[in-house]
Amino acid sequence: MPSEYNRQHERNPFQHHGFQRSTHSVAGSSSVSGSRPNRLSAPSRMQHDRVSRAPGVPCLPRRESMDPDQELRGYEGVCRLFPLPEVVLFPHCVLPLHIFEPRYRQMTEDALAGDRLIAMAKLKDGSDWNVEEDPPIESVACLGKIFDHRRLADGRYNLLLVGLKRVRLLHELPKDALFRRARADLLDDAYPETPLDSLREELVGQFRMFCEREGRVEPEIARLLDKPIPLGVLVDLLGHYLGLPGAVKQAFLNETDVEQRVQSLIRILGVQLGTGSEADRARDDSGFPPPFSLN
Repeated sequence: MPSEYNRQHERNPFQHHGFQRSTHSVAGSSSVSGSRPNRLSAPSRMQHDRVSRAPGVPCLPRRESMDPDQELRGYEGVCRLFPLPEVVLFPHCVLPLHIFEPRYRQMTEDALAGDRLIAMAKLKDGSDWNVEEDPPIESVACLGKIFDHRRLADGRYNLLLVGLKRVRLLHELPKDALFRRARADLLDDAYPETPLDSLREELVGQFRMFCEREGRVEPEIARLLDKPIPLGVLVDLLGHYLGLPGAVKQAFLNETDVEQRVQSLIRILGVQLGTGSEADRARDDSGFPPPFSLN
């Protein structure tokens, strides 16, 4: 397993499960497909000897009829926590994971024997993953469900986790196992009373312009732009697809107001395209948001 950010170009081991390949390297990946490095950040020396992460797949699972409310019908308000640095999962997106540390093997076994739910939680900036046993995590996480898995002969797991809903972590529970658990409330997207059709058109237009500038877009994402999916789902998928920094993705995850989320992504795209307002360009001059690329 890699002990630092890995930028190998390997075949996606989950491709045979019917998921699209990621075409961009992801920090902390154990298996990466792609042809060019992420322009967001240089490799870090952070050690990943507990878990490694395969590339995020910015698409809906093939079972597009998956209903989060139906999948979470038996949710009792307590979730298993899987904290990782710089990893943010969004609802309706798929994250391949390779599990090898004992605590997370136990977590996976417990999930598979029960409701199959795991909450991906981003470590707070400045947390030392290697020193602190239970480093602090963000208060909003994404509750996902194991969509597919494979147990390896030595007890490790490859699994696909599909995001279902945002959750607000209320408090962690006393440990009765190796892994962490927390009581958490489900969070729903909030829509205004008036339609957001014009905002949707602006978002899609900005995203298409950005893709034209980059010279490519995944066919699956291009098809989603024309599908009548809820705007909250669309902005989450695009936010996942863009190579945004972890802090920006976490801010998107924290925001349940769909209109605010869309406006934020439009603003960021505008800065990158040079079409943003003077105030937005001033933010860009300060170094935020940094340049990003397609995942």
